[in-house]
Amino acid sequence: MFRPQPITQRLFALNLAIAILSGCGGGAASGPKIETFPVKGTVVGTDGKPIGGGRILLRSVPGGEYAPSGEVDNEGEFTLATVINEKKVTGAPAGEYSVMIVPPSTSQAVLPVDLKKHYKIDATQSDLKIAME
Repeated sequence: MFRPQPITQRLFALNLAIAILSGCGGGAASGPKIETFPVKGTVVGTDGKPIGGGRILLRSVPGGEYAPSGEVDNEGEFTLATVINEKKVTGAPAGEYSVMIVPPSTSQAVLPVDLKKHYKIDATQSDLKIAME
């Protein structure tokens, strides 16, 4: 036998159904959670001495899905950050990366340097020594 429900119970059920169907924020718009690891390091020249200034740009290999980067300070040290799902996060996802060094700009034309060696980032590797070739 059918018994009509009070209006408040029907409204509650309707609101619950709408909340379940629409989700509670996040969802596809925020994208999947990608784990990153803190990464710092030093850029050194062929003589092993730190090279200061400029930027370091990494690109995941293969595919280039992630591109961690950081400013290189006057002592050649850097800390990486990565843009993931339109948010800048500290560190870099695990993986293998190619490296580009962008020297500080001067009045003369300065070209970036693509390094041949690839570098690996994971939970155990968080301090990189990037050597110019």
